Amino acid sequence: MKILAPLSSLDELQELLPLGADEFYFGISEVKHLTELDSLNFRPYNQANFKSIKDAKEASRIIHHSKLKCYLTLNDDICSNNIFNDALNLLEEFSCEIDGIIVTNIALIEEIKDRFPDIDIITSTRCHSFNSWNIKFYIDIGANRFTLPHHLHFEDMIKILDQFPDTKFDIFVKNEGCLYINGICSYFHNLGSPSINLEKISFCKLMKEYGQFYLKDKNKIPTDILASNVAKKHNYSKCYECKICWMHRLLQFKDRIIVKITGRGHPIENKIRDLVFIKRSLVQLEKADADMENIVSLHKEIYHCECLSRCEIT
Repeated sequence: MKILAPLSSLDELQELLPLGADEFYFGISEVKHLTELDSLNFRPYNQANFKSIKDAKEASRIIHHSKLKCYLTLNDDICSNNIFNDALNLLEEFSCEIDGIIVTNIALIEEIKDRFPDIDIITSTRCHSFNSWNIKFYIDIGANRFTLPHHLHFEDMIKILDQFPDTKFDIFVKNEGCLYINGICSYFHNLGSPSINLEKISFCKLMKEYGQFYLKDKNKIPTDILASNVAKKHNYSKCYECKICWMHRLLQFKDRIIVKITGRGHPIENKIRDLVFIKRSLVQLEKADADMENIVSLHKEIYHCECLSRCEIT
């Protein structure tokens, strides 16, 4: 299995490169219309992205010199014309420096396929690739690699992997603590937030007891208690925060699985720790006499804490 690691700066690359990642992914914040509301990627914050195209190009050069691959994230919904055009302009300048794009917007996928046919198109987890019908749809419009949502159980992953024997899949490990489906997680995160502008959010701000949608009075901010109750009622996703112990069940597909570490905006210490843990864990798992308890011990050694009680290691 290959490892896909997050990257936010040239300094980080120098520290992460020797640790065994096979691929890197990153965003760029040097675009005309970038804000935290209108962005090219789902982590628009400065600490999560390269500050300039120049730095990103230099990182790509170093990565390719090491015979590794790199991918650009354009995985926000990209609703405005300005942001859509920014994405295409960025690709015009940067397409020769990268191996692929991580993307969500359907129209952008089709445009990239037409303009840059040699670039791999990786669907973001925000594309809701829960099942074969979704994946078939995206294959038809040009995608050739898929990020599976973090809440999928390994049995669901196996069904999908079986149905698409010639397709590669990214599977999250570590750091995915969100309880909700990635593509709509911001809806739940915003429940009860006093800082949001209720005039600009979608009509499904809150749900009634039986799941019906209704417009929330814009002058009344929902209370934390109400938000908590609504979130619990509609928590239809389970959080599998780590998933490394599942990988032994997926070894039969190891040539088509890319183990993806999340956290582009995380401190470099966290990225180093995660990469070391995942690399050493995969080495252990691929041994003929792999013992899952060794993984548990390795987790304690690196993170100085026990594995989560909900972890499934059998």
